[in-house]
Amino acid sequence: MPDILHNNRAVEFLIASKRCEIQGLRDFNVISGLISVIGDLVHSLQRERGASNLFVGSQGSDYQAELIAIREESDQKRSVLEHSLDQSIPAIQGMGASSAVLFSRLSLAIQAMEEIHTLRTQTWQCAWDGQALTQAYSAIISSLLAVVFEAADIARDPKLTEILVGLFNLMQGKELAGQERAAGSLAFASGMAPVEIKSRIEHLIDYQETCFSTYLQHVDQQAVAVWRALESSPCCLQIAALRDHLCGTAKGRLTGEDLARQWFTVQSEKQDKIRELEIACYEALSMQCQLRLEEAENRLSANEDAVQHFMSLNEEEPTSSIETFSLLRTPVNNNVTSPGQSRTLMDLVQYQSKRLQEVEQSLDLARTALEERKIMERAKYILMKHRGLEEDEAYLLMRQTAMNQSRRLIDVARSLIEMSVLWKG
Repeated sequence: MPDILHNNRAVEFLIASKRCEIQGLRDFNVISGLISVIGDLVHSLQRERGASNLFVGSQGSDYQAELIAIREESDQKRSVLEHSLDQSIPAIQGMGASSAVLFSRLSLAIQAMEEIHTLRTQTWQCAWDGQALTQAYSAIISSLLAVVFEAADIARDPKLTEILVGLFNLMQGKELAGQERAAGSLAFASGMAPVEIKSRIEHLIDYQETCFSTYLQHVDQQAVAVWRALESSPCCLQIAALRDHLCGTAKGRLTGEDLARQWFTVQSEKQDKIRELEIACYEALSMQCQLRLEEAENRLSANEDAVQHFMSLNEEEPTSSIETFSLLRTPVNNNVTSPGQSRTLMDLVQYQSKRLQEVEQSLDLARTALEERKIMERAKYILMKHRGLEEDEAYLLMRQTAMNQSRRLIDVARSLIEMSVLWKG
């Protein structure tokens, strides 16, 4: 009798493990839908930021109708996000300890979005300069991207994490390209390109290329081919020409009445194409989540069938403690490829344990880029806070330091974090 009770308890935990895995995948599937909605809102806010700079750069004389339409689109996307947040709360709560950090990020993002009304009022009155306006919009967008970053950190499947790492870097690169669009829109609309704007655009170009390069390391060859085609597309060639015009103007004075609209149009076309790649990532994320869910459900069914068979044999021919111990210690069949082919309860347990170990090892590899990204973000924040730098300037300072010292960028970032304790003093 004790052996049967012990076997029943082992079965309970084995099945419970699989059901927890399935519930985790279901919860994450909901969260992946939330990520897609956030990306949709970010895309609209990026357009609104660029259009606002066109409006302010022209001193309110141009782009009024377009700006109103873009704001209406942003409001609609924001309403969708609020609805999605309500639907996502149970799923986020189901992610265990990680849910606290994600809820915190969402709280900060919601608070940041409350500033949109004030931003719009100041824009309409041309009360802010374009650079301050860009920074304010960028802070809101950054808070939303932070939610995506945390979502990547809570994924418990290596393939899902891999997709999310690529997606986040694509979104970050797209955001930097959006900041470039906003800065250039201001310069072209006002007819002036001060040295600081030229320098900022050069920094943004450099930094976004790093993000896109990281994205390409985490996607398949088809996505790489699509990206290469985008790089050689007409809109990107026009952007390159306009960049030369913007950053190569000798005295800082820009000429040409249509340059602002040309710049905004081709930059927006590029943003839309990057957005299509984003959507492809969301679809891949959803498909992978569904695939993993089906696999987990099939494994659960196979486990239940195998366990039922094992228990029925045990009931027909009860074993002694010694016999049961011997049975459970039977070496695992190396040819076992699925739970349904297991010969003993121990086979099932060891199969599950081995699979989880393999998943954890793959997850560690997939999270390496994510962990390095965290270190980079923290180091950038330290420089931004203590040196008063913009994000792209902080990144370029670290990169230049790494080049000068012949060190890896991630090692410079780690050293910076270690030294930051002295700055606090």
